[in-house]
Amino acid sequence: MIRSTTSTLILALAVSTAPMSAAPAAGAVSDPAPTPVAEPEWDRTMDRVALDALVTGEDSAALAVSGSFVGRFGYTPEWQDAMAVAPAGACSSPIPLPDAFRSPCAAHDFGYDLLRAVEPASSKARRELDMRLIDRLGEQCAESSPPTGAHWSCRILVEAISRGLRVNTWRQDGEPPLEESVSDILLSLVRKVVAT
Repeated sequence: MIRSTTSTLILALAVSTAPMSAAPAAGAVSDPAPTPVAEPEWDRTMDRVALDALVTGEDSAALAVSGSFVGRFGYTPEWQDAMAVAPAGACSSPIPLPDAFRSPCAAHDFGYDLLRAVEPASSKARRELDMRLIDRLGEQCAESSPPTGAHWSCRILVEAISRGLRVNTWRQDGEPPLEESVSDILLSLVRKVVAT
């Protein structure tokens, strides 16, 4: 039982802890991390309204983000499959995921960028974004296959993603997600478990 739970936790954590960046090769020059720019209060308010709209399911209203958001994250959200999405957003996973998951993952990426834009954001907003992703992935399983082996495989995958999101949100205290290396993730997980 412990071995099974540990395996599930490791798989779930691996599926959900991206974006992960590999360490640059020896002698390689890496791009510097983007420097947060102080946003005017109006921009922060506009982005907070967009986040609230996204969390409550009013995706079309979430498309109205500030110029500061566009400048900081380098994109304007787009409408795709009835969702407001980060155009280059995708599922971050060490294993291949169904193509049908792309739009829900891109919407989740956009939500996480909004969390970063309005920081400090409530941990409730992050949990709501995570639950919307899981609901949407579950809908994709229901739409893409009848209750067969493929359907149940899809459901199991969604459950692993759900567990990974919960662990990762717990590990980061519900704060906006950070880009971390694999070693940063493992170290923070150990610290969190030891502190509990």
